[in-house]
Amino acid sequence: MQARQTMVWMSERAPARPRPSTTWPATALLLTIAVVLVVHPMWMLHHYGGNHVTTMVDDLVPVAAATLAVVLTARRARLPADRTTRLGWALLSASCAGLAGGQAIYAFYELVLGIHAPFPSLADICTWPARRWASRPCSCSAAGPC
Repeated sequence: MQARQTMVWMSERAPARPRPSTTWPATALLLTIAVVLVVHPMWMLHHYGGNHVTTMVDDLVPVAAATLAVVLTARRARLPADRTTRLGWALLSASCAGLAGGQAIYAFYELVLGIHAPFPSLADICTWPARRWASRPCSCSAAGPC
């Protein structure tokens, strides 16, 4: 009798909440690390496909890496945590977004317009927050702002 009640109770339990998938971010991160640390330097060294293709790879790999950083840090900022932890991840995500935007503009100058990016340019303006936030220590606490 006792076993029957346990079986009924177990079958009436609500299904467990599914955990967020951690497979695709880890796979994307590992592939990006492999490309940035292995494929990109080898491509720069051997110039596969000629100068134009090498320039494309040299400009687009940093854009892809920074974009992945934006996605992963924004995803982490949305996970349940205390307010300051989420704020820290959100600031890091915004900084990575500025870097990705600056790299994309730089790639546009070189690949589409066919010129070297002038200095200063819109690309430098996009990366300014990333350089500004990274240049000073930030101790966020519940007592006060950064």
